[in-house]
Amino acid sequence: MNKLVTLIATGSVLCSASLFAARPLPQPDPLDAAPTNTTTVNWGAQISNGLGLANGTPLANGSNDLILLGNFNISNAMIIANGSNLAFLQSHFTTFGSAVIGAGNPGGPGSASDGYFTGVSTASASGLSLASTQMFYWVFNAPTAGAATQQGIFTLGSNPNWTFPDDSATAQSKTNDLSQVLNPSGILWGSFGTGTSRDGLSPLYNLALIAVPEPSTLALIGFALVGAPVVFLRRRR
Repeated sequence: MNKLVTLIATGSVLCSASLFAARPLPQPDPLDAAPTNTTTVNWGAQISNGLGLANGTPLANGSNDLILLGNFNISNAMIIANGSNLAFLQSHFTTFGSAVIGAGNPGGPGSASDGYFTGVSTASASGLSLASTQMFYWVFNAPTAGAATQQGIFTLGSNPNWTFPDDSATAQSKTNDLSQVLNPSGILWGSFGTGTSRDGLSPLYNLALIAVPEPSTLALIGFALVGAPVVFLRRRR
C-alpha cells in the first residue's frame, strides 16, 4: 500500500513538472511597450519667397516637383563641391520627409501657388539618427531626383528651428520656412533673386543646373571605352 501511494505521488509530481515545463513563458503585452516619440516639422515655402528655376520661372503647381527634408552627413563644403554628383549626395542624405510644389495651396488655387508648398512631416528624428543635425531642403525640378535637370539645396545651419531635436524622451515640434534661409550662406546649390514669387513682391530662391559632361568629355569617355580593348589586343599580339 505504501509503495502504491509513493508511486502515485511521484507520478503527480512528474506530471506537474512536465506541464509547467511545457507552458510557454509569458510574453510582454505590445500595449505595455514604451511609446516611440516623434518629431513633427511644419516646413515649406509658404510665407513670401517661392522656388523657381534658374531662369526665374516659378516651379509650377501640379508639376509634382519634389522637395526633400533631411540631413546630409557631410560638410557644407563637400555638398557644394559635389553638387552635380547626385549619387554621391544621395548616399550621404537621410530623408525625414517629403513634399511637392503646390502641396497645401498656400498661395491659393492653381498658379497662385506656383513655387510654394506646405509640408507637414512626422517621424522619429532620434530613430533616424538625426538628433542635433541641421535640416536641409533639397529641391528638384522633377518628381524624382533621377529625372531632374536642376536642383537646389537650402539650409539655415544651426538655427534651433532648423535642427532636428532629440525626441527619445518626449515628442517634439519644429516650424521653419524657406524665407528664413540666408543669402548666400544658406544656399549651397542654387541662387537667389532671379524672378519674382507669386506674391508679386518677393524674389525667388532659384535652382541651378545639374552639370553633365560636355560633348568633348563624352567623346573622350567613348574613345576610352572603345579604344582600350583595341590597345589591349595589339599588346597581346
